[in-house]
Amino acid sequence: MPNSKSSNFKNFVATKPAKKKIAIIGSYAGSLISFRGNLLVDLQKNHYEVIVLLPDINKHPTVASRLDCMGIKFFGFPLKGNRINPFSDIKSLICISRILKRESVSALLLYTIKPVIYGSIVGRLLGIRKIFSIITGVGFVFTGKDSVKGRIVKFIVKTLYKFAFLFNKAIFFQNKDDLNLFIDLKLINRQNTLLTNGSGVDLDYYAPESVVSKVTNFLFIGRLLGDKGIREFIIAAAEVKAINPNVTFSVCGWIDHSPDAITQNELDAWITQGVINYLGKMEDVRPAIAESSVMVLPSYREGTPRSVLEAMSMGKPIITCDVPGCRETVIDGINGYLVPHKSPKSLVLAMEKFISNPKDILDMGYNSRLIASEKFNVIDVNKIILNAIET
Repeated sequence: MPNSKSSNFKNFVATKPAKKKIAIIGSYAGSLISFRGNLLVDLQKNHYEVIVLLPDINKHPTVASRLDCMGIKFFGFPLKGNRINPFSDIKSLICISRILKRESVSALLLYTIKPVIYGSIVGRLLGIRKIFSIITGVGFVFTGKDSVKGRIVKFIVKTLYKFAFLFNKAIFFQNKDDLNLFIDLKLINRQNTLLTNGSGVDLDYYAPESVVSKVTNFLFIGRLLGDKGIREFIIAAAEVKAINPNVTFSVCGWIDHSPDAITQNELDAWITQGVINYLGKMEDVRPAIAESSVMVLPSYREGTPRSVLEAMSMGKPIITCDVPGCRETVIDGINGYLVPHKSPKSLVLAMEKFISNPKDILDMGYNSRLIASEKFNVIDVNKIILNAIET
């Protein structure tokens, strides 16, 4: 006579539903944990088996190790991030398709231009019904200099975007300006779109630290790209230092492979001239933020700038530009100052306000932390994403 307990257990195992499997596809492994780490954990808590596809994962052993510890499988795939090349792009499509098919993925969460486009197309071909995209910014394609080549690339990207979005169940935008731009360009309709306050920030991880600086230190964090406003930051820094030699300016970041990246010669000159204290690329930016007085990001356009959210969460006032994405982070005169983009003079005037009124650094920094807590808590942002995926 069969053992009833053993039989019941076998029936339970046989009828136990398989875990839902979701693939996260992006274009840069270095920011995965800091930008999406909380979301990966929340997906696991909601009984998803998560896999990650990133083109440069093997170049980031720390990220790979973290994913291993989380029990998340990861895969690399070929991707030429800043160029349109039919041969390499087809290779990317085939590789992504093979991985997703082999892993029997039932949902996709995509971010950055090429992963959104190629992931959406491959997902459709494989019959994946739950496809979601996060628009983290419009990118250099939309903000770069106007040229014949630029217009051709922009047309191709717009066409591919519009096609890819047909297969998305929902598209997440990080600010209203980007949402409205995509609607105006007729790339999407409003029905399947959702707004989030950036990627959110972990308020516990980026907690205020009581570091007392003897001098005012302005900090820039980001890729060293022209459209991040790094050149305007340097011009303003040189002008301020000429009058206030004790004031310091720190830069944390690296030279990107983007067409808009600064040159190594430019960076070397800024360091040699003593304009900036160059911190290089930091895995953990919290020490740099803690030792700074004011965070400065003179970007031309953003989704929602992650570095600014981190600085706000750590209680730092902000100087940034009155442009899409950036303007969402600052209430002018309350937790910092909004200035026109491409205007070093406006940066100088904002910096001089903090130098002349050091008490504002503490007061506005306190307000930054409050705004981060009320508006940009990663828990609230992830709830919006998870609710859409579960629907």
